[in-house]
Amino acid sequence: SYEGVPVCQDKASQNPLAGYTPKSDILGFSKLDLDLYHIFIFLKFDALGAAEDLYAMGKHSVVPKIDGGEDIITLRGLATQSGRSIAPSFDMFVRYFDQDFDYANSMVKR
Repeated sequence: SYEGVPVCQDKASQNPLAGYTPKSDILGFSKLDLDLYHIFIFLKFDALGAAEDLYAMGKHSVVPKIDGGEDIITLRGLATQSGRSIAPSFDMFVRYFDQDFDYANSMVKR
């Protein structure tokens, strides 16, 4: 660190996020926007491979595992995980996208 320059620190996870006060630690998930921002930058410079890698592998959104260690949350993982079917509108979107259960991922890959 440089003399006289304050060190950046993450905010406490219990702070409201977009007006919602979470009941659990969502700090790792809240950093997905950094992946989106970097993908936007890559696309501006036609770095399609880098954008696709970041979409698929993630970087900034790290959450602790129950048994220790850490997991990286990826945008592709969110677009394809099986737990999405509990969302009330999921079936409607699957029907709209011709039975494509990974419709969000398919749209990104076009």
